[in-house]
Amino acid sequence: MVSRVQGSGGSLDISALQGLSAAEQAALVMLAANTENPDLNQLAQQLGLISDSFSNSGAKMNPQIASQGRNLDVYTQHTGGPLHVGHKGESVKDLQRQLNAMGANLDVDGKFGPKTEAALRSFQSARGLADNGIAEGSTLSQLGQGGTPLTSEQWGKHQPDYQRDAASADGDRRRTYDARARTPELAPTMGTQGLLDEIAEGEGTSDAAARQHGYNSGYDVTLGWGAYADDKSKPLTEMTVGEVKALQRQMLANPRNHWNSSAVGRYQIVGTTLRGLQQEMGISDNERFSPELQDRMAMRLLERRGLGDFQAGRISTSTFQNRLAQEWASIARSDTGRSHYGQGTGTSSREIQDALANLNA
Repeated sequence: MVSRVQGSGGSLDISALQGLSAAEQAALVMLAANTENPDLNQLAQQLGLISDSFSNSGAKMNPQIASQGRNLDVYTQHTGGPLHVGHKGESVKDLQRQLNAMGANLDVDGKFGPKTEAALRSFQSARGLADNGIAEGSTLSQLGQGGTPLTSEQWGKHQPDYQRDAASADGDRRRTYDARARTPELAPTMGTQGLLDEIAEGEGTSDAAARQHGYNSGYDVTLGWGAYADDKSKPLTEMTVGEVKALQRQMLANPRNHWNSSAVGRYQIVGTTLRGLQQEMGISDNERFSPELQDRMAMRLLERRGLGDFQAGRISTSTFQNRLAQEWASIARSDTGRSHYGQGTGTSSREIQDALANLNA
């Protein structure tokens, strides 16, 4: 058991778990939602704070705990790029003010929590945007344009997870997405295919690298060349999405997995990202994790990070590059030449800029 767990929402000293206050319990739950660390997920379950591991879609926060989460700051400062749950700062306050101008009833506290996410997703749904709870691109543009405030029914479309009972017939709880609100999926073009190839090169999952380690292609690669997957008999590309998610949970439970990561496939997609893409794109657990599906997911990640804005000239090359560096740790930032996450890079700043230059060629 680790003594301190670090997640994207902050860190928690495991030795200080005795006599947790409600706010501290909320912090633990929020950290569990923002990390793939199996120890933290297990602690949250043992303490009765969530009904299931956040590695599964069935996790549900205790509402009494959640209501006091604002008493403990577990947010990280927003320093640029898309806004999402876990961020704090003036840019979040601006977002909350814009949502309130459209009829939301948010505390302008500068913390992007479940209520802000729910309000943003309701706005996105009402405006025909992808209701992914991420503030960027067309979402920010439409918020800036103002317009007719949303009705109470529209604001109620997306309640925070702990306030919404979305139990299906099999008892599973998951977010529901309106198919009409999804943005059209983009197919790789010659330019974007070159960018995807460069990303795979940086992630170490090019076909050439994969074959050196006994894989048919980079689409079948798992973290550490399969070091944390107990069963390697079935290639990833022959698995269903449901089977891949089960494999990722198994990878996270592997005591040798010091990375606490479940990265799989050509684009090294981790479990939390995979589940978000699955919900956002309406992908069934029974769909095969094929090369085509992996490419579609990678294109959606490019869109999330501002591909459309970049191609339309609304953001600069360096801005788009730095957003991509937040999605793939192997990509070097334009300003530092190093990984956004402080680790080694597989793609230099010049290499990624060359690939971006070819997008609009």
